[in-house]
Amino acid sequence: MSQRFTPSTLPQPARRSIMPCCSHSVDMPRTDFTPSQRAAIFSRDRATCCFSGANLWLLDTPLRPGFQIDWADHVKPSARGGHSDIENGVCSSHTFNAKKRHNSADNCYLFSSGLPTSIYFDIFGLLPPFQTARLRRLENLRPADWFFNRALGSILIGFDYRCRLERYGETPTRDDAFWFAAAFRKLRDFQSISCPSLEERKIVVNPTDIQRHWLALRDVESIGQLQARLRPLYASYRANFRVWARYFFDAETRTARKAALMSAEKAKGLSGDTLSCIRADFEFSSSENPLA
Repeated sequence: MSQRFTPSTLPQPARRSIMPCCSHSVDMPRTDFTPSQRAAIFSRDRATCCFSGANLWLLDTPLRPGFQIDWADHVKPSARGGHSDIENGVCSSHTFNAKKRHNSADNCYLFSSGLPTSIYFDIFGLLPPFQTARLRRLENLRPADWFFNRALGSILIGFDYRCRLERYGETPTRDDAFWFAAAFRKLRDFQSISCPSLEERKIVVNPTDIQRHWLALRDVESIGQLQARLRPLYASYRANFRVWARYFFDAETRTARKAALMSAEKAKGLSGDTLSCIRADFEFSSSENPLA
């Protein structure tokens, strides 16, 4: 039987205030975390968003268009005088980081140092077995892994740029070439740090074919080699994006969403994670809004 985390069996993480850190509203000169600090915060917090518990280790969901990039969030906001040091930082998804902005009153953490807090247990009870297993596996992350994760994030943003340009004609300021170059730099940073492999640390166990393609990026030596290895990955991401966009962006009625779901279930090359998200949303929206 899978062991579950409970309040009594968990090591106690350092306590962080859930109250406003500062009572005044005078903006201070902002500072940011260094890459090494971001990497340390990411590995300490087990690639888990402290606000939501979202999994930010992108290798686990490498084709889902609704991906989340990790961000180092200030506990006491930099604009309110908070320092950019590891103890004043937590791992956050970019969505929750943008939501919080300078509001330290929003420091209600469901996770701290990668472990559920008393607030989590008060609201949700026991941690599900699948999440328990994930947190135990990601306990083995090291700061170097942040650079690999950020490389994957930059690649996914580049893929997303291409797909949105093709489907909607959107042209953000930074194009796919910018993001692929950023990914290559992060991969080179990852290569420069010596540590046991992800497989040796049991972070990757029985990888899928798609995960093997991503893992093969670890030894690229040029931007040209990187772009060549991205071609099959982009084709797979594009197939997932088309299905995701049809359901979440284009379908405005329940009938349209149902048709998009039926199409998704017949689509080839669709990741199980993408399909699970679409199914879950349809089931939830149908039960909440049966006449929509």
